[in-house]
Amino acid sequence: MVCPRCQGWMVTHASLPKHRKCSCGYTCHEKADTVKNLLTCNGCHWVHFGVSRWFAEDAVLTFNEYYNTLTEDEKKEYYGNTPASMLDYETCHRCGGSYKDFRPSKVDDMPDGCTMNPIISES
Repeated sequence: MVCPRCQGWMVTHASLPKHRKCSCGYTCHEKADTVKNLLTCNGCHWVHFGVSRWFAEDAVLTFNEYYNTLTEDEKKEYYGNTPASMLDYETCHRCGGSYKDFRPSKVDDMPDGCTMNPIISES
C-alpha cells in the first residue's frame, strides 16, 4: 500500500494486521479485505505488486540500455548474462504462471517483511 502522505510503501504490523505504517510516521487503518495494487498468483499464492504494461516496458528498456554498457564479464557476474524481458513482468516470479491468473491480494496473503516482485496488472 502506498502512503497518501509521502507516496512511500507502508508496512503491516504483525500485532495489528489491519494497520499500516509508513516511515514518515503516517498510519492508516485498512478497512478493505483486499490490499490495493497487490496481486496474488492463483497457482502458488505468491504476492506481487501490480504495474502497468507501460511501466514494465519502460523498465525493460531502461535496464537493457544500462545492461548493454557492461562488459561481458560484468553481465555474467552480476546478471547471469540475462537482459531484462517482458516475461519478467508477465509471469509469476515463483511458479511462472501468467499475469492473467492473478487475483487481488487479501490482507492475510503475505507475511510481514516478504519480498514482492512486479507483475503486469490489467486493472
